[in-house]
Amino acid sequence: MPKSRAELDEALRLLESNLVALAEITDPAAHATIERESALLLQAAGPEDVEFVRQRLNCMLGSAGLIPSDNEGEPCS
Repeated sequence: MPKSRAELDEALRLLESNLVALAEITDPAAHATIERESALLLQAAGPEDVEFVRQRLNCMLGSAGLIPSDNEGEPCS
């Protein structure tokens, strides 16, 4: 059963709060954790929320400097 938008929002906020710390760790396991958590969130989203989750993840990863982005260092809404 897919997670509700509220549950997805909470999980995204939690990941985002840990993302900067995880991004600063050079151990590949930290980056694997980010990838795993991102994949789990996408799997937990219902069809109507997949794009929402994907956009938030891209914004968060870009803001943390983990992927190329125009919003590096800016908060995601």
